[in-house]
Parts: sequence; C-alpha cells; structure tokens
Amino acid sequence: MHAAQRAAEYLKRAAALTGAEQVRGDSYWLRAGHRNFLVDYKFVRLVSHHGHSTCFSVATDPDVPSAEVVASALCN
Repeated sequence: MHAAQRAAEYLKRAAALTGAEQVRGDSYWLRAGHRNFLVDYKFVRLVSHHGHSTCFSVATDPDVPSAEVVASALCN
C-alpha cells in the first residue's frame, strides 16, 4: 500500500473516531462539545454560531500526504 492510500485509510478511521463529517473535498466538519470546527490540510477553523471563525494554521511537511495532515488535525 502506498503512502497516499495509507493516509486515506488513516483519515477514514480518524473521522469515524472523532465523529467528523466530510463536507467538501478534503474538508471535515467536527463538533466537539459546544464548538464547531472546519478542518482541512492547511487550516483548522473554529466556527461560532454567529458565522465568525478563528483560523489556526496547520504545520505540515511537504512529503506528508494531505489526508494524513487532516487526520492528524482531527485527532489533536
């Protein structure tokens, strides 16, 4: 299995464990407590009920597949 395939499987497991839902492309919606997060391979956004968001950059290595980056962000 190639790195990208392993990363895609890792992302599926991380999404299932955290209850995240894929919303478009490689973006996932996660509700944790009373907070909502939108996670992709570049940013984690904390989204308020009023539509405002706070954005956090995700540090990545260019050799790490984007699916693995998303999975790691969901688990953190």
